[in-house]
Amino acid sequence: IDFAFIDANHTYEFVSGDIAAILPKMKQGGILAGHDFNLCHPGVMQAVNEAFVESVADGYYKPEDGRPMEKPGNGFSYNKEEDTWIVQL
Repeated sequence: IDFAFIDANHTYEFVSGDIAAILPKMKQGGILAGHDFNLCHPGVMQAVNEAFVESVADGYYKPEDGRPMEKPGNGFSYNKEEDTWIVQL
């Protein structure tokens, strides 16, 4: 799969399950994204952070600069205007 977008049940259990189910099917360089990464949906934030974010500090969710990535993807980005999280694998 080159691209997948997760926007279904917004609980931690469902989002982490969706991520776990789709990751093995994604092509290297593919894009995995999802919606509603915000404080109204803490389950989405927790699942995405656990799956892709190396460090969560100061209330900002991003990989630490200059540190080797140990989790899938080439870093995590967030588009506030679209309320969308994006990971390139």
